[in-house]
This record gives sequence, structure tokens and C-alpha cells, in this order.
Amino acid sequence: MVAGMTSSLKDLIINKDLKERLSNIKKILREDYLPYWQTNAPYYTDHSERHCEAVEMNLNEMIPSDIKRKLKQYEIFLLLCGAWLHDIGMMYKQKQSEKDEKIREDHHERGRKLIREKLTELSLDTNERHVVGEIVYAHIDRVEVNEIEESITLRHKELGDVYIRIRLLA
Repeated sequence: MVAGMTSSLKDLIINKDLKERLSNIKKILREDYLPYWQTNAPYYTDHSERHCEAVEMNLNEMIPSDIKRKLKQYEIFLLLCGAWLHDIGMMYKQKQSEKDEKIREDHHERGRKLIREKLTELSLDTNERHVVGEIVYAHIDRVEVNEIEESITLRHKELGDVYIRIRLLA
């Protein structure tokens, strides 16, 4: 690494539990979720693993080094979960007859709901799913920042109580 440069966001996660869970979430998404949209709606933008990697890379470039250094590793973990899950709502039809345009229009709401209520295999607890759901909900430009919860304190088994700035992450 060049002197003065900040590591990528994922490199700033030191806690073994957070690293392993992020890796596991990415694996589940790669295998079980990300291939779905390209197979079922190939005429839309690529929403595969490559898209999620690009979102993560964009975050690395967009977030100034001084801000990266101020983020807690638990916040970075949740932010990267949100980056990888941001389009999960694209993979959820409420009715078989539902049009793809409708899904795309409200995929941020669907994603928040899926993350909070159904995606329990992602090794996120209820509070973590709540935060990641907010990040996913806020990823489109129609959502006003004041619609996002300000903050929450989460308890991590090794890190203790950690104040999470949801609105900042979103």
C-alpha cells in the first residue's frame, strides 16, 4: 500500500467474526440470489456479483480516506452488507403476473422487507437486519434522508455496544 493511502473498506474490518460473516453473506448471495435476476430479466442492468463488486469499489472511491478512518468496523460491515444486498428486492415477485417495471420501481422497499423479515440465512441478527434494511431502502434517489432512522446501538459479542450511525451509512 502506498504511504498516505487508506485501505479498502473491507480491509478495515479487523474483527474475525465480522470478516467471516461478510464473506459468508457474499457466498450465499453469489450462489443463491445474484444469478436470479440476470436469468429472469436479462434485458435489465447486470445485477450479478460483478455489479455488487462494482458498488463496493465505488464506495471505496467515493468515501474520503479521513471518513473511512472514522467509521467503526461494525459500521463498515453493515455498509458492505448493504452494498451487496442493495438490489435484493429485484428478486422478489409478490404475484406471478407482476411486471418487472413494478418490481424495479419499488425494489428498495421490497429489499428492506426481505432483509428484515425473510433472509435469516444471512447470519445477521434482527437488529443488524434492521440497519441493513435501512441502508438498502435508502439506496435510491427518491428516498429522503429524514425517512431514515438516525442511529442505533448494537451489541456485538466481541466488540460490545457499538453506536451505529444509520443515516450516515444510508
